[in-house]
Amino acid sequence: NAIDLLVTIGALTGDGSEELTALGRHLSTLPVDPKVGKMLIFGCVMQCLPAVLTIAAGMAYKDPWVLPIDRKQAADEARRRFAGESF
Repeated sequence: NAIDLLVTIGALTGDGSEELTALGRHLSTLPVDPKVGKMLIFGCVMQCLPAVLTIAAGMAYKDPWVLPIDRKQAADEARRRFAGESF
């Protein structure tokens, strides 16, 4: 659940009080998933932000071909249109 995730990444204290840590306060200001936010903060601290931004962008990208099972046929048809002979 969300509380467990925040405790695991160090954004909340694990002592049961569920208070924000310093990391949690910084993460709360970022409009991104907490795991990605932690990557961005540590990328700044470790002076490797450009590489971390590339990874974070890849993690946030949603594959356009992932569809519900009931739309598999429509996805296959779209792939065929785009891929032509190579599909």
